[in-house]
Amino acid sequence: MSISATGLARQPGVSEPDRTTTILRQMTASQLQQLGVPHLAYVNADCVDGGGMVYFVRAADGQPLAMVDNYNLALRFALQNNLILVPMH
Repeated sequence: MSISATGLARQPGVSEPDRTTTILRQMTASQLQQLGVPHLAYVNADCVDGGGMVYFVRAADGQPLAMVDNYNLALRFALQNNLILVPMH
């Protein structure tokens, strides 16, 4: 038996997905919420006074990262900052 980088003992015959499942099941709700959060973002549009549109790039937790005046700039901002855009429902 050896110890993996996660600190869990590696057992013969236990696959990597099983170890990953074990690790995820041992995480707290707060730890699970933070998985990937620094890298995930979404874009949403909003109307401003005068009828114009602005586009927000928001972190997974909803915090605004950028506000731009067109969708392509929002995408460029996300790419330049190594963010993974996820669809918003």
